[in-house]
Amino acid sequence: MKTIKFTLQQKKIKLLALSVHFFLVITGVFVLMYLLAYGLYFLQLLRDVKQINQKLNEK
Repeated sequence: MKTIKFTLQQKKIKLLALSVHFFLVITGVFVLMYLLAYGLYFLQLLRDVKQINQKLNEK
């Protein structure tokens, strides 16, 4: 009986560790996508602002 409880506890611990691992991986991927998207957005915004400033300076 003790070995069954011990085995079930081991399976629960492995499942919890796997869940935590997946949570961290998914969170990391989300943060990476977020940083990439906003980085590209601000890069495009910076280019647009430079272009607008050049057009204003020409006038």
